Amino acid sequence: MGAEKAGLARGDLVWALNHAAVTNRDQIIETLRDCREGQTVTLRVQREDRQFEVEVRLMAPGAGQLGLGGSPQDRFNLLGGEVSSRAEGFEQVIQHDTVLQPWLCGGPLVNLDGQAMGLNIARAGRVATYALPPKLVTRIFEGLKSKPGQGIKPGQ
Repeated sequence: MGAEKAGLARGDLVWALNHAAVTNRDQIIETLRDCREGQTVTLRVQREDRQFEVEVRLMAPGAGQLGLGGSPQDRFNLLGGEVSSRAEGFEQVIQHDTVLQPWLCGGPLVNLDGQAMGLNIARAGRVATYALPPKLVTRIFEGLKSKPGQGIKPGQ
């Protein structure tokens, strides 16, 4: 993983992330949620009696790094399926924890009263699914109706 490639070791203490002090694990996790694979973050680390800065390029963990060795089918069964081929970069989404297989996207996200709250569009992780909010779905649909055959361009 990126931390190992950057020279971090078990037992290192992180004091700052991107030059902002951190005091607990939750702060680090919250900051990293806004980051994506391939980005680089700067950590201020303490190892024994010395502090140093290190740049870490964020990487998606491989199956072996998650303790999920074995065949692809074994990993598929353990994690409940693959993520959608496009699981990021959406203008606006509602994230929910329904375990939805990628090929089941396109159906409604409903509340306990059966009211549609969005349109499921991507399985972003083992227990993270994205849905487009109703206003965005309506805007996209209206754009498609007004320009048959042209679709809608990103950012519209």
